[in-house]
Amino acid sequence: MSLIRRTATLVLAAILASPAMAGIEAVVRWGDISWDETTGKGTMSVKWQSAFEQLAGFQFNIPCQIDSIAALECNENWSLNLISDVIICYCDTPSSYIQPGPNEVGLIVLEFTAEFGDEIVFDQPIFANDDADSIDLEYSDSFRVGYPPCPADVFPLEGGDGIVDIQEMLGVLADWGMSGSVYDVNYDDIVDVSDVLEVLQSWGECG
Repeated sequence: MSLIRRTATLVLAAILASPAMAGIEAVVRWGDISWDETTGKGTMSVKWQSAFEQLAGFQFNIPCQIDSIAALECNENWSLNLISDVIICYCDTPSSYIQPGPNEVGLIVLEFTAEFGDEIVFDQPIFANDDADSIDLEYSDSFRVGYPPCPADVFPLEGGDGIVDIQEMLGVLADWGMSGSVYDVNYDDIVDVSDVLEVLQSWGECG
């Protein structure tokens, strides 16, 4: 157990000490997620923020069935397309490009069909500016269908406190190797290194 604790502490220290990723010009993530277990249908929005770049078009693959696309900020003069499992959206009018700014905006809303536990990610995303250049992008956000918004936030046991911190890490280490533990935060029926990594990835305030 002491070796596990030392390893987790070293990994955590490295992550907390690492600088922000260089060269990132924009962030895209999922938002406003809802899903019905009975029908398997849900909705989610694509959120965007860039302080520097205008957005003139984008595309990405998605590993689930998409039933429809609707506009949020990508409304007037934007073309929204679904070709197989690829979302392709573009604007042909400069005045309707998504402008840079400090605040996050919603681009589109997707209706989808998926099963519990399916992981939804941005696959091979390309987001382009007004010069048709690809924007350096942070797009690592993902979610598992049917899971709570922050599955690693399990302490206190009554429902979490909105923060993933050392309390969750200590709980994972204390229940190491157990099945059926609340600290099995990735739902694979055993508490192990995957749960340590999930806690580290979710570290800080949930939201």
